[in-house]
Amino acid sequence: MLEKIPGETYTRSEKGEKEYKYFLTDVPLHAIQDESTSLWTMRYSAPAKLPPALQGLQFTTFTSLRKHAEAYFRLRNIRIKDIIENIGNG
Repeated sequence: MLEKIPGETYTRSEKGEKEYKYFLTDVPLHAIQDESTSLWTMRYSAPAKLPPALQGLQFTTFTSLRKHAEAYFRLRNIRIKDIIENIGNG
């Protein structure tokens, strides 16, 4: 789950501009591993779409995906609050 960094009064757009709109924390960000290639990608739960800067990226490890996501969201005054592991189909 994502949240605005505590103490920050706004989030930032991808262009670095201040955004005062409410940040939706009820739309989880998912890290998905492709079983055939073992590559990791990101997606939000429907109907939200990933920001263009995160679309189409693939990572060889979960750790590299997480580091990239943390750096991207930190620039937007957003942090990864929780990581929930879900292995398999349920």
